Amino acid sequence: MSTTNPSSSPSTFSNPLNNWKQQGAGVVGPVTLNDGTRGRIVLIGPRNVPGGAMAVLQDKDGGPVKSLPLTAILERLAPADVVAILCAQERQFGESGLPALNPS
Repeated sequence: MSTTNPSSSPSTFSNPLNNWKQQGAGVVGPVTLNDGTRGRIVLIGPRNVPGGAMAVLQDKDGGPVKSLPLTAILERLAPADVVAILCAQERQFGESGLPALNPS
């Protein structure tokens, strides 16, 4: 369930644990932010590594693509999406004993 900001629609992370794709050493999943901006979340390392999770976004106007650390867009995501992303990152790169993602 996503929470809504009165001035925007909720972010959506479609089937986050089932939509990850393996790309090299990382995994990539689609995301739509609260303001409608679409992009990809790229997980390339554990949570304690700066840059271990990046957002690759393009402005709704079709402007240049921007790569930002996940921490830079947290307020633009629904809380459930943040949890889904962090859980996927832990499953892929963490040492918690959670089952691996097995991305396609």
